[in-house]
Amino acid sequence: MYLKRNTDSAIMETIDSYEGKPNNSPVPFAEFWQPGRIVSLWEMITQIILVQVAHAYEMAGVIERTLEQALDDPSKEDQRAQIPERVVKIRNELGTLSSFAIETALATLSNVSKDSSNDGRRLTLKAAREVHTLVRYKLLESACFVLPDHATMFFEERIVHESIRTHLPKCIYDLEEAGKCLALARNTASVYHSMCALEPLLNWLALETARLGSVYAPEQTLSKTWGEILSKLEKEVKTLDTAHKDPAKKAELRRLGDLCAHMRSVKTAWRDDTMHAKGQFTDEIASNILIQCRAMIQYVADQISGRP
Repeated sequence: MYLKRNTDSAIMETIDSYEGKPNNSPVPFAEFWQPGRIVSLWEMITQIILVQVAHAYEMAGVIERTLEQALDDPSKEDQRAQIPERVVKIRNELGTLSSFAIETALATLSNVSKDSSNDGRRLTLKAAREVHTLVRYKLLESACFVLPDHATMFFEERIVHESIRTHLPKCIYDLEEAGKCLALARNTASVYHSMCALEPLLNWLALETARLGSVYAPEQTLSKTWGEILSKLEKEVKTLDTAHKDPAKKAELRRLGDLCAHMRSVKTAWRDDTMHAKGQFTDEIASNILIQCRAMIQYVADQISGRP
């Protein structure tokens, strides 16, 4: 694939000159250009979207230049007969990218091109310029946001492992939002969603302590702050650890105690400042926070999946 600059515009014409394309089946434009979807340059080329649009723009430009030359060189007048055929090609290349204004301009161009009078030639040139301009404006309406290479994985849903989807589905939304915010350089927003993704773990901790004999009801976590919940859970875990003699249960309680300690560290280091609009984070810090929060959620999901 190579690029050739148009002589009369800043739009690059994409020329399809490569072989062995992995997938050259065109995708409907409305589906291909769906907001929030990542599209690589390679995918754009192999799906022929850029090629089709570039060809439509170039054909409109060819018609315009030919008509301009015909005003001074009568020998080129016979090329006017090709305009209706080229109009059909432009319409086909644009496909769903076309609009009512473009279709109207194309119809006008096709009709006035049949008039060989001086007025007809001028009207045909005017219509050709309108088509060329409208296609360019339509191209300008679709914008691309460039993501750094390392940000792509955060934007996509690959950051949420299958065990999390199965055992902790309430964490999925905020984990994915944290990834998207990080990819788009909204670092503090990413940390906010990372903190929200951890909240279902508080309820899980309450359920686990209740299973091991705590009187602290899980529903009590709904109206409490992180500090209140963690203080109560830490107290319950210590009380149960003292009361239990079963080594297996004591090992479970130690794991719960460790997770409570991690959650408190997160609260102190990041959550308080984020939730009270005091913190601002760099992309490196936000990335590390997301990775660590996901690791905590993954740990709990693995604990659930490994239980008989």
